[in-house]
Amino acid sequence: MPHRHRIALTLAVAIIGVLPLFTLTSLAGRRPLAGAFSDTSLCLQWDIRGVWQTQQGNGYKPVMTFSQSGTALSGSAVLTPAEAASAGYTGTHGSITGTLIGDKLDIVVTWPPRANGSVPRGRYTGTVSQGQIAGAATSLETPAAAAVTWSGTGPAGCVDAIGGSGPGAGTPGMSTLPGEGERAALRLYYHAGRADYLSTATTHGAQDAQSQGYVFLGIQGQISTVQRAGMVPLKLYFGTARGDFFSTCTSTGESNALAAGYTLVRTEGYVYPSQQPGTIPLRLWYHDGLGDNFTTASDAEDGRASAAGYRYVRIECYIWPAGTPVQTPQPTPIHSPTPQATASPSPPPIATPAPSPTPTPDFDAGRPVLPPRLGTELGPVDLARFCRDNASEPVPPETASGQWWCAASEDDYWAADPAYACRQTYKDPIAVARQRDPNDSNSWVCYHGDAPPPPKPSAPGWPDPYRF
Repeated sequence: MPHRHRIALTLAVAIIGVLPLFTLTSLAGRRPLAGAFSDTSLCLQWDIRGVWQTQQGNGYKPVMTFSQSGTALSGSAVLTPAEAASAGYTGTHGSITGTLIGDKLDIVVTWPPRANGSVPRGRYTGTVSQGQIAGAATSLETPAAAAVTWSGTGPAGCVDAIGGSGPGAGTPGMSTLPGEGERAALRLYYHAGRADYLSTATTHGAQDAQSQGYVFLGIQGQISTVQRAGMVPLKLYFGTARGDFFSTCTSTGESNALAAGYTLVRTEGYVYPSQQPGTIPLRLWYHDGLGDNFTTASDAEDGRASAAGYRYVRIECYIWPAGTPVQTPQPTPIHSPTPQATASPSPPPIATPAPSPTPTPDFDAGRPVLPPRLGTELGPVDLARFCRDNASEPVPPETASGQWWCAASEDDYWAADPAYACRQTYKDPIAVARQRDPNDSNSWVCYHGDAPPPPKPSAPGWPDPYRF
């Protein structure tokens, strides 16, 4: 096992740096689309792998090299010897962990320890655009310290875009995958403040979701942009009282939505009411306490809904999986979809739930109900498995309160951040971690959005665990 002094760590106080990790549909292996995008295009996921020249408002200029797998980022940050000496570090190389979800970058840089043994860490957040990152850096050692500006230039490619005229932009609302001229990607978004899931396949839907603060979770599948024989429209409704978007393609769902005071936003595209070769079900779930409808298209999404206290309602329709080969039916099109509203309303925070717009189905009454409120416990996290899932070997801490590390090679180590591990394990973009037992390095537990106060340390010097 390599010595700890060989570990290339990540960022700190004088320099500064951060954290999330999560993806429902991995973009791993998809290379960025070449070329620039027009001002009217909308990139849903950037890829920034490569070398970036960055600079901070306090004069430091770390050179960052990013590797990217889906939305997960790793890599290294390098200072000049003079900068490292000025910051008091015992080395020049730090390690990077974090995420890039859409255009929102959030990383933590852990630098080599200082002479006194302290490990400096910094959080960097920013917005990615064509060839640029702009944001801020803060110290995780001294959270009360003022943030400094941070920016950088380097390679940025879009791996998922809609709208505009640049490469990959294509027809509004269309997938960028080759040969899918009649398919649109059905994208899943989530708003933590409203506890609302939104599925949309149009340019307007994606723009509205991003402008209203929804987080892009992944691509659920594909739907048709042209109505052909046997297809029905997938309609998006909105309930102002609940702040809830609701996708339906059944007469029952439409009647219940209108009866509950929902308004039609637009037709998102076209789907099959019964299963066809190569299609998968789009299921409807409903949460009585939150008044939220959630349509799912995978076992992982079904598990997330069930664990969060949603109850299964029915199969709404059938769609194509993401990235399936195109076998477009040949009958003459009936008509192309015409949006019935150009922008969705801006819903207020969730109000007192009205009666459910969907009928109560048969459901396992014994299933535990865990509403997705801030602080809800998601479950434990296995940091050793987290390392192996990211092509690295786990290096357990030498003490119960020490740091786990993941070793990609003998000389390439990176910090195993429990919060990142929670977000990857439970596919929750705002998950946080808390060490339940300060004397047990395997007792990390994941929570939705916030964690309860830490237990009283049983030994002096136990550091406060991650809380973001």
